[in-house]
Amino acid sequence: MSELDQLCVFLPDDLAADKEKAPKRRFNDPFAREWTEAVIRLHRCFYPDVTYHLDWADNTVNAFAWVESGVRHIAIKGGLVRDADIGLEAVALVIAHELSHHYGGPPTFPGGLSCEGQADYYGVLVVMRGVWFGEQYIDTTSAAIKQMADFFGVPDSETAPGGSAGCNHPPGDCRVATYHRAVNLGGKPGCAS
Repeated sequence: MSELDQLCVFLPDDLAADKEKAPKRRFNDPFAREWTEAVIRLHRCFYPDVTYHLDWADNTVNAFAWVESGVRHIAIKGGLVRDADIGLEAVALVIAHELSHHYGGPPTFPGGLSCEGQADYYGVLVVMRGVWFGEQYIDTTSAAIKQMADFFGVPDSETAPGGSAGCNHPPGDCRVATYHRAVNLGGKPGCAS
């Protein structure tokens, strides 16, 4: 029997449930599935020690990172990929976030995976910058941040709100500001700490 050490989710349960009601692409839309599979293949080249899962048939609007019996995993659910606000670039950002739970460093949950704000920051600062080169990085992250702002229903703004989420999920406006700070090589905002 395998041991699940810890599970991290891209969206908290309440937001994931709300997003299930949002407009979606058709189940048989070939593009969303193809671009997700292509982005997974690309990330696998840079992070080959992770087991990747795409559960296209699952309508859950979320993504996950976990360690099971010492093996790193990330999973992307079909409901997230089919969301009308999510494009190829946002899928890349979500994968980078989930990889950053494994590689993002402190602060961490007790099980060792990076906290949510740290995964947002490290994902754009390091993972996306390593996978997407030069102008591709700028173009991909700019489009991803816009898509995520639309997805979270917040302005695409670099202004970080106050507060601190600790290890939990920061609010959407903080997550968008964190992505901008990472692109601009600025420090992680306090709301993501």
